[in-house]
Amino acid sequence: EDYANQGVNVAAYVQFDMTGYNGSSSDIYITTDWYNSNELNTYLTELMDHYNDNNPNSDHNFTYGYTECGYGCSDHASWANNGFDAAFPFEAAMGQNNPNIHSPGDVYSFFNEPDHSVKFAKLGLEFLIEAAKPQILSVDDFSENAIRVFVKDKTLNYRLNNIVSSVKNVSVYSVAGQRIISDEMNDEAGSIELQQFAQGFYIAHFTLENGHTFTKKFILN
Repeated sequence: EDYANQGVNVAAYVQFDMTGYNGSSSDIYITTDWYNSNELNTYLTELMDHYNDNNPNSDHNFTYGYTECGYGCSDHASWANNGFDAAFPFEAAMGQNNPNIHSPGDVYSFFNEPDHSVKFAKLGLEFLIEAAKPQILSVDDFSENAIRVFVKDKTLNYRLNNIVSSVKNVSVYSVAGQRIISDEMNDEAGSIELQQFAQGFYIAHFTLENGHTFTKKFILN
């Protein structure tokens, strides 16, 4: 309300809450509930891919997955309800998060080390740096033009545009964050049959032999 009264221009809202508990195999989980912005979610994963690709020290790289938390699970839902692009990168897959939340045991000593939260601090800085550039929500990312992806007859097709490596693995996730298929590859172009899955929005995660990773969202008709 204060921002509205002041006429503050809010480009997007990212909720950095629930960042301390390392309960799952990946560092950061992108929530995919219907009120989350698909554009902003994709932007966050592209940021992580971009910095992973350009970081010589793999110890600082991100790993991420997808999860669904349920309506109104944090403050970002209110921003979404008021028409803002909102996202919620979360500490773990839902159900594997901090078991002491909203209890007397929810204290810093329970986490012991801040290492997990550091990943979120880095992502927050990346978001601020890139979003503050003249072209809001745009990044000169390796994944922008690296691969062509299209769906035909419920088959996901892909082709690398610049043959600098080959695709090692393709994983497809539902909007609920469930990995529904994962195929090992060793080529510059290929396809994955998805006839058994329902129509809807999905996310494809590509891993190349040279270590590059990137994501592409697609609609299965």
